[in-house]
Amino acid sequence: MSGFEAFKDLSMAHYIPPDNEGNSCVVVKNKFDINIEFDSQDRPEPNSWWQAVCDFQNKCVEEYLKRIVRLMRLFKEGTICLPIARYFYYRNGTPRLLMGTPVDTCLIVGPPYILKEQEVTRLQIFLQKTNLPFGEPFLQLAFESFEVSYEVYNLGLAFLSLMISLETMLNPDDREPRYRVSRNAAVLLGSNPQESERIFSEVRGLYDKRSKLVHTGENANIGQEDGLKLRGYVKEAIKEMNMTGQSKDELLETLNACGFGQRPWRE
Repeated sequence: MSGFEAFKDLSMAHYIPPDNEGNSCVVVKNKFDINIEFDSQDRPEPNSWWQAVCDFQNKCVEEYLKRIVRLMRLFKEGTICLPIARYFYYRNGTPRLLMGTPVDTCLIVGPPYILKEQEVTRLQIFLQKTNLPFGEPFLQLAFESFEVSYEVYNLGLAFLSLMISLETMLNPDDREPRYRVSRNAAVLLGSNPQESERIFSEVRGLYDKRSKLVHTGENANIGQEDGLKLRGYVKEAIKEMNMTGQSKDELLETLNACGFGQRPWRE
């Protein structure tokens, strides 16, 4: 795509149709009014626009749009990010590029982000009810580690960041972390004994891969499917723990007292 074509797509369109690989782009547009001063060579004077652009970037992009994207990733798996923000100004009726800045990164590419019709309302409710940062520090740390998994090239490091997230939530101490994390995940997420058994087995297997990676530095046995599966468990654990409204100690005590398939906080 030429520079001119990219300019037209980013500045004039709201939606770029999918390419041959199913990738698409939505352009979110907004505007604000400022008085820009120009130098003798007809270039915008930074002192006349820099603070206004920074304020808009912080309030509308970082605090609002980026929060929406982060919560959308927590709501459902899929590759979605804000790759760049571009600011244009009009001069004699013609749009000109003022500046561009990267906003978000999503380096580990997974399945495309697709919302089914019945999921749209659920997402809207989720966005309204979920506050960032989370009130519990352990949950916020787990969420930040979850986010890191989208932002690193190395699949092994992404896998470790997800396991750190799971341990932050579900490991009460340093004793038997493999068993405790696996069992707590199984009780927290399993809706019936059979599902809990499956989760227990899968998380235990993922933890074994984590241990081999940490002790040998080799991640040849970790595939993209492992990362997606682990991220799915982390995602659901964050949402489930936030829904209970309990502290970490309270919830882990409850999990320890429950058997597979028992979730009293949902009753």
